[in-house]
Parts: sequence; C-alpha cells; structure tokens
Amino acid sequence: MNAASATMTVQAIEQHCKLLRLPTVGVQFETLAQQALRDKQTPISYLEALLSAEVEDREKRTIERRLREARLPRLKTLEEFDFTQTKAVTAPQMAAVWPKHAELRHVHHVVGPEQNPE
Repeated sequence: MNAASATMTVQAIEQHCKLLRLPTVGVQFETLAQQALRDKQTPISYLEALLSAEVEDREKRTIERRLREARLPRLKTLEEFDFTQTKAVTAPQMAAVWPKHAELRHVHHVVGPEQNPE
C-alpha cells in the first residue's frame, strides 16, 4: 500500500468512526494497530483492545455527563476548609485524625457537637 492509499484509508476509517459515533476508535485505531503488530496480536485481540478503549471512554464520559447534569456541589478538600468559621475543631486537631494514606482520603469525617449519652 502506498502512502497516498494509506492516507485515504485512514481518512475513510476516521469518517466511518465519526458517522458511527465511535470517537475513541477513530482516535486510537492507528496507535493500537501499530501496537498489535509489534506485540504480534491476533486481529481479534486488536479488535477487543479497540472496542474496550471505546467502552471505557464512553463509561467515563457518561459519568462525567451525569455528574454535570446532577449539579452536585463541587468537591472540596480539607485544605480548603475555613477553620476560622468553627470553634469545634482546629486545623491541627483535624490533621491529627485525617487519614494520611491517599486511598483513605475518600472517607468522609463528620464533625459535630459532642453528644453525652445518658
């Protein structure tokens, strides 16, 4: 296949992907095809990798879209918290109990008045 023919083929694939609404396939098919050749993958393995990339990207975009549509308040970090607005807890107190490990940072801490069970 000569360079002009290869360019026309790439353009045709990109156009097909656009019409079929497969944006990730259209962007990644060349890169994944080159990788498949290097790794001596079968055509089925290449197709699976290409379709998996499309599915993952769609899932990611769906989540992002749903979060935008939900209009949830923006996520805030502990570093953004204004400790001058509360007397119940200070920044050093919170830093002492806040998880140091990144995988535990999703844990939410609720700070409220101390309750005395009677």
